[in-house]
Amino acid sequence: MTEPLAVFPKFLAMPVASVVPAAVPAEFGQRPVGTGPWRFMAWQHDDYLRFAKNPSYWGGPAESDTLTVRIIPEPLTRVADIDPGPGSSNPTGLVALDGRLYFSASEPGSGAELWRSDGTAGGTVRLADANPGPDGSRPAQITPVGGGLFFTAFLPATGSELWTLSPQCDAGAPDGDGDGLCDALDLCTNVGHVTLARPRLTVRKLLAGAGGQTLKLTADLTVPTSPPIDPVGKGIRVLIADAMGGTVADVRVPNGDYARATKTGWRRRGNGWRFVDPSGLKASVKGDPLTPGFLRVGLSVTHRTYTVTAAGLPLAATVVVDAPRAATGQCGELAFLAGACGFDASGQTVTCRP
Repeated sequence: MTEPLAVFPKFLAMPVASVVPAAVPAEFGQRPVGTGPWRFMAWQHDDYLRFAKNPSYWGGPAESDTLTVRIIPEPLTRVADIDPGPGSSNPTGLVALDGRLYFSASEPGSGAELWRSDGTAGGTVRLADANPGPDGSRPAQITPVGGGLFFTAFLPATGSELWTLSPQCDAGAPDGDGDGLCDALDLCTNVGHVTLARPRLTVRKLLAGAGGQTLKLTADLTVPTSPPIDPVGKGIRVLIADAMGGTVADVRVPNGDYARATKTGWRRRGNGWRFVDPSGLKASVKGDPLTPGFLRVGLSVTHRTYTVTAAGLPLAATVVVDAPRAATGQCGELAFLAGACGFDASGQTVTCRP
């Protein structure tokens, strides 16, 4: 430049003025480099972008070690038109429970009431008209607890009060394991009455902030061998509940072979399988060639949010091998006995073992 140019800083902000290495590497457009807070690690077309934190970033390293950006190529799809026309059903308070979505919404002639959807127009239904008429009961603070829902609702005669929606089974519905919960709602249809053996459950760092807790579980169980035991194809699921029926953790280890790009998935190891995910999820399923159906299951989860109180002890554990629901009996359950679970002196850790 031979003279001042007021717009020159704007020119530097244009893409054509981007800073690039003196020797541009091959495939620079697909494997970029830079000086920002994240370093490019991997890219899968129409699937994901994965980054790792840049420890040398001038503004200080990011709090998370990795960042994954998922790419959703499909266009948005409206599930149902609850209030046809220019009006809106105003769905709010969306809560997922057992593969279904519960929420508050209104339709013509009816105010806000509790609805449920399975992701299809036909499966999106109003569960009750608690306050008939245009005002509705206005459900709010919808919270899943112990397989049911709690929420507040308003009636003219009583005002706003606490309500509950419990799982329902039709009269005479099949209950394969006789536990009082029909097979359609039972996470573990334990037809073989499999009890977890040698269990050890630990929840740590309970006094840390949200996202600072860890959970570990090991247990043995012997399950039917049909259908074939297949964590790679089905994943596994572990449910931890408290004495009041509340859910402490519902860990779903996904299926899928190990992928180098994401460093996530299942690998076959001798007589078993191991799962790893950089987000802090590890699992193992190990068999015994001399004992068909015998499995030793291990689970380790970090950087999650779990809450356990003294009133919630003892805990209970369910391990589902035929995930997400073991209608085949490939699962095991155990409710720890009174005194089997306890806090350490610091109040940071709960341990359960027989």
